[in-house]
Amino acid sequence: MKFDFGDEGVVRIDGTASPTVVDNEDGHADCTVKVTTDDFVQIASGAIKPQMALLTGKLRVEGDISLAMRLNAILGATPVTPGPG
Repeated sequence: MKFDFGDEGVVRIDGTASPTVVDNEDGHADCTVKVTTDDFVQIASGAIKPQMALLTGKLRVEGDISLAMRLNAILGATPVTPGPG
């Protein structure tokens, strides 16, 4: 899976490797999620639901959509509460 943050770069997660590899290589991925870093933070914090981000075009998925669906269990399950300032 690859997260494409546009001009800010990419984060690629290769779960087929053991141990899992996380890097910034813009290589092949079965699923690419395109999102701005601001929108990603909003999704990860629970301020925007992943489904709503997809429907409103804030998040786009290319490739294997079933992999992206698993993200809902990760990103949509527990909102992150920011700590004090």
